[in-house]
Amino acid sequence: MDISNLTAENFQPHRKTIFSSRIETDDVKLELETVDILGEQKDGRSFSLVFVLDSGSPLAQGTYLLNHPAMGELALFLVPIMPDKQGRPSYESIFNRQSLD
Repeated sequence: MDISNLTAENFQPHRKTIFSSRIETDDVKLELETVDILGEQKDGRSFSLVFVLDSGSPLAQGTYLLNHPAMGELALFLVPIMPDKQGRPSYESIFNRQSLD
């Protein structure tokens, strides 16, 4: 899927669902925890996604191909952030786009 036109609204219905990836021989499952709109525009074009590791080995910072049953395949740059309240590794992907208006 081409991510260039995705907004926070595209991800909102998929909170608490699993995005998966196969990294070498490891099956990684990430749960989409939060979708937060960023910036003053509030048009959903700049937003943050936070994923929590559901299963598999922790990930290093980098671009990963994530698969989702409804959204298809997405290449997202993930950055490790603070673990969640249960101590599970968490990752953030930020979309930062200026409004064309």
